[in-house]
Amino acid sequence: MGAMKPQSAQANKVTVLAVPLVIAMVECAAMLWEHAIGAPADTMYTFAKDPLGLALLLAMTIASSAILLVRYWLPAVALALEAVLLIVASYWRLDSIVMIQTLVACYAFARTARGRGLCVGGIGMMLSMTASAIMVHPDVLATEWVSRVVTLAAVGGGALAVRGRQQAKEAEHKAAEECRRAAELAFQRDAAIRRSRIAGQLHDSVG
Repeated sequence: MGAMKPQSAQANKVTVLAVPLVIAMVECAAMLWEHAIGAPADTMYTFAKDPLGLALLLAMTIASSAILLVRYWLPAVALALEAVLLIVASYWRLDSIVMIQTLVACYAFARTARGRGLCVGGIGMMLSMTASAIMVHPDVLATEWVSRVVTLAAVGGGALAVRGRQQAKEAEHKAAEECRRAAELAFQRDAAIRRSRIAGQLHDSVG
């Protein structure tokens, strides 16, 4: 999906690890809640009531959350895997269990992707979201599609804004570092000139 610039060094390691863990815990708790006292009309409840269905839900939730661990090291891979899981979950109308993870992967991808890769990834996610909306909400497709597109655009826009601010800070830091080095070189050059002048004067006086 185009050239990537890994930003793992810029991402807080605690956040990188904590986000997937928190998502997995919350989603698994929701699955267990559905298993215990969910609404019978809810598709999630139907799956959660069956032991195999509950195992499937928990497995998809954990897998989707685990993928996020590499979202800054392998952003294109993480995004592609989340998109696949979204489509698979949407087949059973269970897209809600991987939607947050998909958006988090989109955010990381937008933070790291460049040029054509960013466009390809964006188009791919649009297609995935569209396919998911068609499978899950065919009766309110237009409304659901618009809401997903707006959410996806907000996540991508936020990521690009953060990346722009980060790049501006890096540019300022680089400019300040270059100024400092230039000042040091100028000082060293002036000191060398003074030493050379003093040495010349001593040589003349001795001679």
